[in-house]
Amino acid sequence: MAGDGSANRIPNNRRKKTYFSSSLNFSESVKLPKSLTAEISGWYYAASYGGTVKNDGAWSLNAGIKKELKKEGGAFQLSVTDLFRTQRFNGHFGALTEEAFAVKNKVTYDAESHRAPIIKLTYTRSFGSGIAKSRREDNGARDEKERVRQ
Repeated sequence: MAGDGSANRIPNNRRKKTYFSSSLNFSESVKLPKSLTAEISGWYYAASYGGTVKNDGAWSLNAGIKKELKKEGGAFQLSVTDLFRTQRFNGHFGALTEEAFAVKNKVTYDAESHRAPIIKLTYTRSFGSGIAKSRREDNGARDEKERVRQ
């Protein structure tokens, strides 16, 4: 035994294991005619481990369109979250190592958007004007100049 290196071997149940996982997020927007903007976004998470739980991969795709109104009238935006209803998260207990009491469970969580896509209509508008803000900035600069002269 002394010459075959067995004294330096680590038993199979005590070896260190490493795992690779990744994620991807993206967002793209395109300006269209007539003050319209379209956007598509999404994410992907590869299978991973959290502690002793193996998590399956998951992904989602979202889309929206925005209409800018004339004369600082604001904007309307229509968006849809999880277009293909894919937000289902699976966790497998006991897949990596033996759990207490030899538990082996699969737990599934369905996000709200898995049951039905979430559709939102939003209106946004800035209050006040840029003119009033620039006047305040001009007054501040003038006050500062007065203090410097004194």
